[in-house]
Amino acid sequence: MKSFDSQDLALFLVYKHVRSLGMKQLGQQLSKLGVSAGLDLSDMSCEFDVKEVMEAFNTQKSIGKSDAILAGLVCDYLRKSGQPKLARKLARKKSCLGNSSKVNWDLEAIFRSP
Repeated sequence: MKSFDSQDLALFLVYKHVRSLGMKQLGQQLSKLGVSAGLDLSDMSCEFDVKEVMEAFNTQKSIGKSDAILAGLVCDYLRKSGQPKLARKLARKKSCLGNSSKVNWDLEAIFRSP
């Protein structure tokens, strides 16, 4: 099994999350981004999802707040990876501002932590 770095894993979990929400077009665009990075996101698998990662780092927040924070983290990740149009599209669909600065971490930092 291939080992993935934190950026690969973050991209895959964002893709998996978007697909679970039924956002096929956004999922296809993320899949294209993965292909350009040498990843076949549709062929990858992982035992956990973004929500589980988020909840592990944010156990004191309510589910409603963690969903908003999760959407913000995903939007931030998309912006940082050069996909501002995708970030805006997700932000519109999920009514989030896409700013994780309030929580002092991002998806890649979560995956790098022990």
